[in-house]
Amino acid sequence: MQIDEYQMTYYNPWDTQHLGYLTVTYEPEDFAKETERLGKIGCTEYLGYYGVTGFAAEYELLAMDADSYEGFAYAICTGKNRITYVVIRFCNYFLDLETEQYIPKKYLPTGFDASKDNEYKKSRGLGEGIKGNVCSYPRNQCF
Repeated sequence: MQIDEYQMTYYNPWDTQHLGYLTVTYEPEDFAKETERLGKIGCTEYLGYYGVTGFAAEYELLAMDADSYEGFAYAICTGKNRITYVVIRFCNYFLDLETEQYIPKKYLPTGFDASKDNEYKKSRGLGEGIKGNVCSYPRNQCF
């Protein structure tokens, strides 16, 4: 495979936050094997978490590990024999970081909002400055 893009950011003021993406282009036979592997992982429920309504029409979601509290890790097909792997993990229903400064918007789920005052957090009864439970990141499921 050929690595086309990569960025990983770790931030920990009090709670761990990970933002990262990796875009790779595979040889056709390796692409087929990888999409088969990702298909076996499957997709957990994610629609509605942090305002997410899906992904851009030109991308196919291949695998998703979503958590209503801790965020997402997913793989999307972003071109011929090309896959982008993304991780957005955090605690307490929000990120301190501006997501689009670390992950191109085109790779983010449509409607995603994990800003400090996001509606998803508010819908859980958590206002400004109120922390949730201690998060259990890192998760056991990885790509």
